[in-house]
Amino acid sequence: MRAAPLLLALASCLAPAAAGAWCRTTTCAAQPDPTMCPACGSPIAWQRPCTALRVDARVLPPTLTAAAFHGHVADAARAWSSFACAGGGRGPAFAMTVLDDLNARVGYFEGAPNVNTVTFRDHWSDDAFHAPDAAAITIVTFTSAGAFIVDADTELNLRAPANPRGFVFATDGSAAAADLPTIVTHELGHTQGLAHSAERAAVMWYSAGRGELRRTPTDDDRAGLCAIYPPRVTEACAPDPGLLTYGGDGLSCAAAPRGGKGGGWGLLALAALAGVGRRRRRAS
Repeated sequence: MRAAPLLLALASCLAPAAAGAWCRTTTCAAQPDPTMCPACGSPIAWQRPCTALRVDARVLPPTLTAAAFHGHVADAARAWSSFACAGGGRGPAFAMTVLDDLNARVGYFEGAPNVNTVTFRDHWSDDAFHAPDAAAITIVTFTSAGAFIVDADTELNLRAPANPRGFVFATDGSAAAADLPTIVTHELGHTQGLAHSAERAAVMWYSAGRGELRRTPTDDDRAGLCAIYPPRVTEACAPDPGLLTYGGDGLSCAAAPRGGKGGGWGLLALAALAGVGRRRRRAS
């Protein structure tokens, strides 16, 4: 299942925050207002205390090297773990590690090894979930039994001759481009189970303009992540879920179950930071 644009509305349903403006993504598939947190579905989260990301650098903007792309993704991952939760002195009990780059398939493959990817696309799929005015989307796959995340993939909508409605990305705060670190940091919030926040300054706010920088999680963003993964002493965790497999019947979050069965896993397509001055639209 794919996504709605981020300047737009979120295509998933969000759980209400205990405090502040942050929201959690849930297994529910409706959210009429990206600044509100409907109380439906089960919140999703990673079951393990760590996960790994792989950068796929086969497609890049002309001004960005593979090493620089990898560095920005690694910086965004660190931004989500380099703080202490309120009252405990420890950070969230979850960490993302960016491993060596890998050319990997995007998506979840049942019964096979899976890799969490961050990649540019110079061809944007022509379907209801790859909205043309989305700068990026994150697709999260979760188990329907426990609402545990098993895979997350981020796609960045790059302008190219074959994709003229894509976006120009920059890393220098250019007023004419989407800020890559801002968008990647936002997307990695979705990867961990956060949804959009109603706080305008938050990384997880649902839209961004050209040149707008929101690269560091705010107190609201941090409170949300600490609520999902409360600080605790955890055992060492090998951060590569690509070796894990999960078998089960498919269940799409907004479509009929595959094969007529109602269990196994589900997909959520999460809106990315996008819009950048473009017209708003809402996911179907």
